[in-house]
Amino acid sequence: MVDGELDVHIGDDVVGASKGAAFYFPPGTREFFEATTQATVVINYLPGGIDKFFTEVGEPALSRTLPPPSDTPPDFERIVRVAAEHGMMIEVPAH
Repeated sequence: MVDGELDVHIGDDVVGASKGAAFYFPPGTREFFEATTQATVVINYLPGGIDKFFTEVGEPALSRTLPPPSDTPPDFERIVRVAAEHGMMIEVPAH
């Protein structure tokens, strides 16, 4: 972590993380994070190739600024399907 604070969910555990924290998740580990403050994080995925997933599900930026929040929710069914095509398992968030 470069700065800020996150709650890192690892399986059923939650770990608070702040500047300087680093994590390694072996393949098959159920994990996600939630920013509890504005945060800057550097993430590496090994082996490479996750960029193809993001290219397929992402939308090209129209400018070098943050876009406004979307008026529609993400298409989670599509994201889950594309993730599976790239060897990842993504769970739809509970509402």
